[in-house]
Amino acid sequence: MTAFKTRRDGRVLRKKVRLSRRARMLRAAAVVAALAVSGFSVSQASYSAFSSSVSNTGNSWKTATLSLTSNVTSALFTPANIFPGQSASNTISITNAGGVIGGVKAYATNASDPSSIAQYFTVTIVEGSMSGSTFTPDQNGTIYNDSLAKFLTQDTSYSTGVGNWKPTNATTKTYQITWTFSASAPNAVQGKTVSADLTWEIQPSAAS
Repeated sequence: MTAFKTRRDGRVLRKKVRLSRRARMLRAAAVVAALAVSGFSVSQASYSAFSSSVSNTGNSWKTATLSLTSNVTSALFTPANIFPGQSASNTISITNAGGVIGGVKAYATNASDPSSIAQYFTVTIVEGSMSGSTFTPDQNGTIYNDSLAKFLTQDTSYSTGVGNWKPTNATTKTYQITWTFSASAPNAVQGKTVSADLTWEIQPSAAS
């Protein structure tokens, strides 16, 4: 390292000053670091100009359409003057109009039994198919065979409803419903009424 000193007569004298070993090492390290930073900046600037991408286009999501329809628009049963031991049947066909894979359950809603006479009725619900006026039950098609009282109090939602039908497309299932009024019903139930709505509901069984 060279140092400069000015004499009284104006002339400049140069004098070499020897740096210590530590000072020389620090100076060299500073130079290397500066070069490294400079090189890193150049490298970053060079590589940042490179890129590659690929796109998957046309994606969309559409919600499912759940739809059940019935061939019966009025009440299945409205009998009056029922006597002990009396019985009757009727059918209703349910169509999976939405074509969604799912499970269909039947259950009771809006039940009213102020005189507790539902316990004297037995209800049987059978799944099957209809050809003309002939009902053909499915194998193991009986999905309920118990008191009306139990059906009205326990089978009141999809989670507690009854049914084995799992349509995978727009198909139809016919249900035969039979009621029987107990032959041993007491005199106390004369002139009394029990009522309820029958509801069929479908819920998706799997996402697809």
